[in-house]
Amino acid sequence: MIAQSARYRLLERGPKDAAPPYSYFSCHACIWDWAHARGADYVLVCWVDKESRLILSVGMLLLDARNHTAVKEASTQIRDDTDRMWLAATDYLLRKDILTAAPRGGAG
Repeated sequence: MIAQSARYRLLERGPKDAAPPYSYFSCHACIWDWAHARGADYVLVCWVDKESRLILSVGMLLLDARNHTAVKEASTQIRDDTDRMWLAATDYLLRKDILTAAPRGGAG
């Protein structure tokens, strides 16, 4: 969905990027270094919080890697732990908030 939006160009991830080595929440500076080393203009940080057995919160934070600022943060709750609900939450956040946040032509 991000690549199809034409707002961002996705960067190829190498084997060492299978899982980013840093957690944005425990090391803000690390994510800036990680993004800069890959030539990214923006980084999308995503997370899930399990609030109860059936209530989960899905969040996304779009970061401007050049200026070290947050462009947009969004979250939503889902009431089921199924692939269908995860996809619906992701679709909702991307369409409603994230894909409309940064200027056209940014690389991601």
